[in-house]
Amino acid sequence: MANVRDFIPNATAFMTLPIEERAQVLLRYIAAVLAHGRAHRGNLTMRDNLAPVAEGVDVRDLQIAVMEAWVWLEREILILPTPDTHGDGWVIMTKRGRDLLESASPVEWRASEVFRERSADLDPELVAETGAAFRRADFTRAVGNAFLTVELRIRRLARVTDERVNPGDLMAREFNDGGSLRIPGQPDSQAKAVRMLFQGAMLRFRNPHLHGSEPVSTAAEAVRLIQFADLLLAIAAEHAAGANPTV
Repeated sequence: MANVRDFIPNATAFMTLPIEERAQVLLRYIAAVLAHGRAHRGNLTMRDNLAPVAEGVDVRDLQIAVMEAWVWLEREILILPTPDTHGDGWVIMTKRGRDLLESASPVEWRASEVFRERSADLDPELVAETGAAFRRADFTRAVGNAFLTVELRIRRLARVTDERVNPGDLMAREFNDGGSLRIPGQPDSQAKAVRMLFQGAMLRFRNPHLHGSEPVSTAAEAVRLIQFADLLLAIAAEHAAGANPTV
């Protein structure tokens, strides 16, 4: 049977960890318990089980810190109620939980939390195309996928099927005079600004990040660039509808 002290040797240090790192500790404990039998929430959250490791802290505070992390695991679908147990506290680990436990660093756990918090208002396709890479902390790939999503959206809106047209030339053509995304009557200066914005985004962000030649090292930087890609998608939609863009 797994010993709680092996996973929480210092209650004070455990309680100061970010919630996703506390959750990682709990998931390792759950995996150890499941290796020899069944895992129950009470194994780790009941006062009698936590009291022996609650040196220097209030047991109630430690319980809350553990429960916060437990709920985080449930919300991220890393653990689930055991089938046919009527939600009475018995749990199993999901495939995602096993995969994350085997491969993830604390950075990846934090990335998963950041993406969940920041993606609620983003374009759904953008979320789908960037989420997996972001959650595994592959921020360069996530950003590259974001701007690839912009390129593919423009191709669909402009009904361009010729893949030989490179992304920069595509933007220059479709937002220029005669292009399918040029708004009739738009002042030339604005049309030029939009055309340069999209063309520059392909050259500056799509190509280097998609090909990995310019790494993105932090979640914060990746979020900013993905949000920029989201803005480009909104502008493209406005142009496709013939509305005035917001730039």
